[in-house]
Amino acid sequence: MPWFFSFSDLGPQEVTTLLGKTPLCMLPATLAGQQISFKGKSRKWGGSTATLERSRKGFVYGSALLVPPDDMATIENYYKGMKTVLV
Repeated sequence: MPWFFSFSDLGPQEVTTLLGKTPLCMLPATLAGQQISFKGKSRKWGGSTATLERSRKGFVYGSALLVPPDDMATIENYYKGMKTVLV
């Protein structure tokens, strides 16, 4: 079962709403070697979107969510065209 690292607009409450159920497990998490960067332009609000970039000294706080593979497809569709990180 995949773990999904959430660090921006799709937090635990939003994942629950998107999937129509609570993920199997939700834990606070830190992703080392990455930093948040704002790039591109969102179709939703017209501003730049948060993404992750490698950074030797960087780290990002977020949530690790355990979701069934079928639900991961729903999350990936939400992020269509954006990079998701599986840990």
